[in-house]
Amino acid sequence: MIRSSSAVITVLVFTGFQIVTISSQMCIECASPTLRNNWQLTAYPKIYTDDKFDTGCDNGEPNFGVAVSCSSYCVEMIIPTPDAGYAMLRGCLDNLMTPENRPNVVLENSDKTLGDCAYGPIDRRVNIMDVGKIVANDTGYLGIHFCQSAAGLTSASVLCNNIMTLKKMADRYDPKAADYPKAQGFFEMLLLKDRLTCAAASNYVNCLSCSSADDNGACDKNNKNTPCQGTYCTKTFGKQGPMDIVKRGCSPINPYGLKTDGCAWVDFKTSLPMSDGTAGGAPRTKRDTDLSLTYAANQCFCQGDRCNSATSITFAFFTILTPIFVAVKVL
Repeated sequence: MIRSSSAVITVLVFTGFQIVTISSQMCIECASPTLRNNWQLTAYPKIYTDDKFDTGCDNGEPNFGVAVSCSSYCVEMIIPTPDAGYAMLRGCLDNLMTPENRPNVVLENSDKTLGDCAYGPIDRRVNIMDVGKIVANDTGYLGIHFCQSAAGLTSASVLCNNIMTLKKMADRYDPKAADYPKAQGFFEMLLLKDRLTCAAASNYVNCLSCSSADDNGACDKNNKNTPCQGTYCTKTFGKQGPMDIVKRGCSPINPYGLKTDGCAWVDFKTSLPMSDGTAGGAPRTKRDTDLSLTYAANQCFCQGDRCNSATSITFAFFTILTPIFVAVKVL
């Protein structure tokens, strides 16, 4: 059942170098269960409480989720996962970012209730699921939508960050769904069915592409791997469990705001089952315990050719009271 929090009238926040007045609105807040142990895929520093991870978020089901007051922007992301097809994230940027990591989002669309949407392909194929079954395996896409809900709306079904759904993506591959021809992409169909214009990733730059974990692999600025191409270059450095990790790559979107650079510290605990009873594994017993690992890393997005290969990256973050200057040293 949807729960509403108290509304705030108006706040002032810094975005970039200008002050913008944003009226309070409501956003739906929830995430697919697979993101509980893969929160780093969102790149947001603040993880949800366990009660907000539910399969109802996948398809924006009526009367599901938490409607929260938001003084910045609503967001929804469709995220490819390593082993579970796609996942959905819905929320308010206030509750996903920390005060020192204010997102730099300025909606370009004059219709704020539709907002801005961007998407692009990733470098692997992803399963498209429908009711637990694989209906297709196709090029993976990552998409994000920033918006503001119209004043006075509280029902999940009409809030602005409840447009993308995994069901709509699966319907594209259903031969019985005449209004979802295979020749038409998922994000193009959002325009035809929901009036949501999603901009395809463009202005590609070359980015360093590599990864290392402790002494396995090399991922410094002199890496000679073939570069990847994306609208943004990415850099992750920190720890995953006991291992020191460094990852550099590219992304078609930036969760911190379109056309902006930024970093955020992502820190959460993940639980991995010691056995799952699947074929080839020992059956799970009552004595089995889950393995708890900590993921703690800086995740950065930048624009510019090979910007993720620099020895240092510096970004400015702004809070409601005073600007805080954060220098992030890249290994």
